[in-house]
Amino acid sequence: MSFPRDDRGAAMVEFGLAVIPFTVLVLLMLEVFLTVTQQHFLEVATQRAAHDISMSGKVSEEDVTSSVCQNGLMLFSAASCRASLKVGITPVTNGDPPAYALTLSGALNADAFTVNTGQKDSILLIRTAIAAPLTGIMGPWLASGAVTRISPYAQPAADEEGE
Repeated sequence: MSFPRDDRGAAMVEFGLAVIPFTVLVLLMLEVFLTVTQQHFLEVATQRAAHDISMSGKVSEEDVTSSVCQNGLMLFSAASCRASLKVGITPVTNGDPPAYALTLSGALNADAFTVNTGQKDSILLIRTAIAAPLTGIMGPWLASGAVTRISPYAQPAADEEGE
């Protein structure tokens, strides 16, 4: 004896089983897209800040912060960018290499984000780091760096004009 077959609701059950992995996949793709895009914007803004330092001769944490935040980080307002951006300025020497920006666990290395402008003709490593957008699945911090030297044709800084 065979029982009558009732297929009503089968499509709804199949949809219910498929919608959860599909939603997770879409959200993960969105997270990866936003993180990679934000990393790109941070790298470009850091390079622009290094160029601005090279051409103006002004080397300070505030100059780097304002340059990076003005060039626009997609998911951060100017105020939140200024509040959460970490900046490090270190002279590059032939001696010990500079400290890594992030530890192996992905935490921020505080030693890498100190401000030491060095000598007038020194080569400077400018580092920036900001908390990762959204959930931070790909890591808690986005970090970038650029190397620059003050141009001999740089406009003099305001405090040096009187000399």
